[in-house]
Amino acid sequence: MRLDVHAHEFPERYLREINRLIARGKFPRVAEPLLPWRLDQQLAHMEATGIDVMVLALTSATYLADRRLARDLARMANEAFVEAAKKYPDKFRVFCFVPLGHVGDAIAELQHGVEDLGCHGLILGTNVRGRPLNHPGFLPFFEVVNRMRLPVLLHPMDPGWPESYHEFRLDLWIGWPFETTLAVARMVLSGLFDRFPDFPLILSHLGGNIPQVVERIHMASGRGRAEKPPLEYFKRFYYDTAGPVTPEAVRCAAAMFGVDRIVFGTDYPFGPGRGRVFGEKAVACVEGLPVGPGGCSSGGNGMLATGWRSSRGGRGVAGPGADRS
Repeated sequence: MRLDVHAHEFPERYLREINRLIARGKFPRVAEPLLPWRLDQQLAHMEATGIDVMVLALTSATYLADRRLARDLARMANEAFVEAAKKYPDKFRVFCFVPLGHVGDAIAELQHGVEDLGCHGLILGTNVRGRPLNHPGFLPFFEVVNRMRLPVLLHPMDPGWPESYHEFRLDLWIGWPFETTLAVARMVLSGLFDRFPDFPLILSHLGGNIPQVVERIHMASGRGRAEKPPLEYFKRFYYDTAGPVTPEAVRCAAAMFGVDRIVFGTDYPFGPGRGRVFGEKAVACVEGLPVGPGGCSSGGNGMLATGWRSSRGGRGVAGPGADRS
């Protein structure tokens, strides 16, 4: 089975509101125009690319300052995704989005998404209006995520780059992998994963630059509060093939972290051909992977080796710490 853990869509009502905000300058620039969700096109793409199951999620949607709007948009998207997953239960899983700019609302939406709607995981942006995820104010939220043992897809978002970074869209193509690297390094060094070890973390775009700078992160560990060397935490995470990334980079990450830590992702529908090119690149990245000790197939689905489950005994993704009593 090939599971795509990193894909995006934009429900019609949600997209109308976002386009209105973009027109008013209230929403950040996007890499390419956001297109309406075409479920028939998505299913055809899955068939053509050999994808059996795809996760439905927003991108790292902006954490809006307007509390009511942030809450309403999250609910709107989550309910639309769940409706599609109910219509095609063998084709889709749902990673919900929460308004983390308002922690109490985020916890409420997370509980609603998992307990009432049956969402299988969570997508989080790498910062919340400039605040890093290791900020103490987010600890109550991560306590709930950890208790649920809920898989989290960490997705980069603009932290407020200098204007010069936007030339050639390097804020996206280089800045986003760097932002992921910086975010997860902060989370590790702050001791977040010692306090909350039980939720699986999926890192977008092969973890950004982590394989290249892991030793440099280790040099910073003397200033942090983590109980173990950084590499021990990085070996617990999952790394997706969205991006796009190259087969050589995937082999490097597999050698460093374990082949069963590599998971398939395409970033659908982004890239040329409404996701076609990125999908083909992702397939090429995982087709040559060997079977790892965790049972990873050549499809690159390390998480499938441990199954899907949620805190209610439903269908979530098990991962590091999921076998704890």
